[in-house]
Amino acid sequence: MQEPTAHRPLVQVRQPTVTPGDGRPHPRRRPKGRHREGAAPGAWKPRAWDLDQHAEARRLAGQWPGWTVLYGTGSRCFYALTAWPVPEPLILRARTAAELEAALREESAALAARRQAPTMSGVWR
Repeated sequence: MQEPTAHRPLVQVRQPTVTPGDGRPHPRRRPKGRHREGAAPGAWKPRAWDLDQHAEARRLAGQWPGWTVLYGTGSRCFYALTAWPVPEPLILRARTAAELEAALREESAALAARRQAPTMSGVWR
């Protein structure tokens, strides 16, 4: 028979802190959600921000198949990244969708002039 060794477990499981006497969880260990004194916690529901801008980014992505178009909710900017291999990473940034579309036209023309842009069929020129 082996004697138990005094070693520490690899993972420690935390038990909820219990208020002495009544057996309820400690108030600092509330479940996630919205809280008010004396009311049961409500469910937390995520919000969708800048829906129009995200829709505009999806529209631009559909119009420009050689580019990946994104909208950053935190930065409030539109971004376009090349979807084909280029010698250097190319990321365009603009505050509005119209500005990004103008930048996409300009950069696509410059890439086509340097023969670094694929054609609409995906075949290199």
